[in-house]
Amino acid sequence: MQAIDAATVHRLCAGQVIVDLATSVKELLENSLDAQATHVEVKLKDSGLTSITITDNGHGIDTSSFSTLCRKHWTSKISRFEDLEHVSTFGFRGEALSSLCSVAQVTITTATRDSAPMGTELEYNMSGELTKQTQVARERGTTVRLTQLFAKWPVRHQDLKKNIRREYLRLVSLVEQYAIISDNVRVSLINQTRTGTTTHVRTVVQSDRLTRLLSVIGASLRPHMARIQHESTQDGDVKIDGYISQPIPEAGRSGSDKQYLSVNNRPCDVPHIKRLINETYRAYCPAKYPVFAISITLNAQTIDVNLTPDKRTILIRHEAVVLD
Repeated sequence: MQAIDAATVHRLCAGQVIVDLATSVKELLENSLDAQATHVEVKLKDSGLTSITITDNGHGIDTSSFSTLCRKHWTSKISRFEDLEHVSTFGFRGEALSSLCSVAQVTITTATRDSAPMGTELEYNMSGELTKQTQVARERGTTVRLTQLFAKWPVRHQDLKKNIRREYLRLVSLVEQYAIISDNVRVSLINQTRTGTTTHVRTVVQSDRLTRLLSVIGASLRPHMARIQHESTQDGDVKIDGYISQPIPEAGRSGSDKQYLSVNNRPCDVPHIKRLINETYRAYCPAKYPVFAISITLNAQTIDVNLTPDKRTILIRHEAVVLD
């Protein structure tokens, strides 16, 4: 028996964090939102096969963090395990940028309020070490560009190319979720291909959650959307707020692809909750699935978001109360 070398460990762990096109964008989109950006643009070339570029107008990256930015488990979000009970940011594990360096070529351009209109372009190697630093013009914010995604992972690269349409549709759904929950943020998703440029997601900064939802599902459903509001103090505070389509054929969908659930403003997968919503809806409208965007707010100490690297699977201590 022998210890696995550090480079191999890095690649093994990175492959669990960045598993597909959607998670590569998710990590960067969350970084932009954590940086308090009010405009985030996700731009893909050839659906991500050629490049992925995420640009924001957030607070930028300080020069003191350049060398450690892409090192594994370096983060400004928490300093000890107990901080997880109060974490309010999307990211906190310090794995995203480090893992992206292992699966793609990463270039970061950033400027802070103090350095703008001058910024810095940073290049990192597969290990997350800074290899090149260049002064460039840049307004406040950060741009991360990924190229050659999974190029050094033959099986995943082949699967990405083979199923690029399916992978891109997953990405669209993911960006839609963050666009809907992000108050006072303009989120856009643009795809540039040989046949032209298409904008699949675009929200307006000054808009409420229903307006952002309708920008995703279509304004024609506005008359058929019902508000859901509920508060309970049993076994901990529970607040539910959102919108769901009325249980009539013209308001439902043939599939469950437009269903957006968030807990403490974090998009996540809670199968029991989604199943209950669908079963209740289909009891009144059997041939259709509902469209919904529902936000559940719980005491942060009653949930665990550290179950999986993507943090989409969460554990709710009082799930039965939420279901009731």
